[in-house]
Amino acid sequence: MKFSHFINNTINNDNSINWNYYGQSFNASQLLTNDNSKKFIQEYFKNGNKELALFLEPTAARNFITNYFDNGRKDYILNNEFEQIDLLPDNRAIHTISGFFLGLLIENCINGKSMLHVGELAELPFSYLWFLTFIYHDYGYCIAENDNSFLSVPRNAPIPRAYNTAHASEYSALRNIKDKLNITTSPFPTYLHRNNNFRSISTYNALIREITIYANKGRMVFCSTGKRINIHRYKSVTITRYLNYRINVHKKLDHGIIAGYMFYDRIIKNYVLSYLANSDMHKSDNLSYFIYKDRVFRQEQLPVFAYIADCIMAHNIWMETEKYSDEYRKYMLAELMKDTFRKITYEENPILYILCIADTLEPLKAYTEIPKEKILNSLDIDYAPKSKQIKFSTLSTDIDIDVLYKKAKDLEDWTSVKCTRVGDTSFSIEL
Repeated sequence: MKFSHFINNTINNDNSINWNYYGQSFNASQLLTNDNSKKFIQEYFKNGNKELALFLEPTAARNFITNYFDNGRKDYILNNEFEQIDLLPDNRAIHTISGFFLGLLIENCINGKSMLHVGELAELPFSYLWFLTFIYHDYGYCIAENDNSFLSVPRNAPIPRAYNTAHASEYSALRNIKDKLNITTSPFPTYLHRNNNFRSISTYNALIREITIYANKGRMVFCSTGKRINIHRYKSVTITRYLNYRINVHKKLDHGIIAGYMFYDRIIKNYVLSYLANSDMHKSDNLSYFIYKDRVFRQEQLPVFAYIADCIMAHNIWMETEKYSDEYRKYMLAELMKDTFRKITYEENPILYILCIADTLEPLKAYTEIPKEKILNSLDIDYAPKSKQIKFSTLSTDIDIDVLYKKAKDLEDWTSVKCTRVGDTSFSIEL
């Protein structure tokens, strides 16, 4: 089946994949264009009442919150033009949509009709988890790697002093970045950032603290694996040291780490502001469960937000390579060394697993010099639901399958994926 056909069939509900969590209407033939890819992302967040999570530029995010309180305009929270959506480059927006549908295919290949969901909550199926994860995962690119970014790479970042404990100074670069981006919450319970911008709003601060504590408490159970997983793939110190390593060695901000922190901060604030904006609140409503604009907000979502933020942070953190072995040792990245690195598996971390595969094999990012329509119509992706095996083939001599095969083969080093070459124009992966 051509990848374009899979996308069309999914959008038109011609297969068994319940992808459209919010029930929106989209034109399949027009979706993968520059403007419509951005519109898809924007509208999906808006329809889920999670628009604040899209704010990237700190002044816009700060004004959004302060204006809401200052003006008392409760509808302001969900009536913004979202001009900052344009910060996502065209190629990244299209990659995001293409990868979003590839992830749906991968999950369907693993589970079939028994879609992945959290615990006993059928209200939180894979379609809900996936749209938050993949549609946001590259937004840090706007901040970390965009030539027009308002956030510059620090000249240097701290180098660790000892393996066992992280000195407070190691977090200085991260603290400065968070200050510039108005990030005032953290998914790590051991490192909570002070909210200095809203000290005068005691109710707001109290609610932020309350739900942050709840969000960071725990673990989650996915129905298809039955395994209780920790919210965090890597320790806070590993993520911070990796960020410092990227700053000093590669002269870049890591877009995954930036996006993960931003997503968590914005989505937690969105939850609180939606609660405060709820003019239809009844006496029985409380922070743990309320309805705003016909959308349900409940405390069980909060650890899910922390988990998704962690997946976004972890997806661009790489295992030690021979080229950078000395640097990994210098930055004491113990969790990422070859001898200690834990491969990413579906059983242990299902959303991160699917994210890593979809992000790696998304074809529009792999073949950047070829027109996107030709790629989507020339790449054949054959699978059966619940088979846990996918065959990738090229239908055109312009699409060199070796490009995608090498990416798939590399997955074997850091995930549990198995990749096998099948003839000159095909390969298969076992999930």
